[in-house]
Amino acid sequence: MYDAAIGGKLKAMWLMGEDNVQTDPNTTHVKNALSKLDLLIVQEIFMTETAKMADVVLPASSFLEKSGTFTNGERRIQSAKP
Repeated sequence: MYDAAIGGKLKAMWLMGEDNVQTDPNTTHVKNALSKLDLLIVQEIFMTETAKMADVVLPASSFLEKSGTFTNGERRIQSAKP
């Protein structure tokens, strides 16, 4: 996708829950690609480096902000409360 953005074939991207600018090994390539987009939407919990480059930042919530249960690989049920 980064190469397509740099080449002008990809015009918009919506990124959710990952700071691509800081987690990708080639940050210069990622920044260059994201800056070439006509529209960058980031949905994130915190204001990350990727979110700072976005045209639109949408709110997100962590799974720990809600009550519920999780079932692990051993089929054990775990309760989660905020």
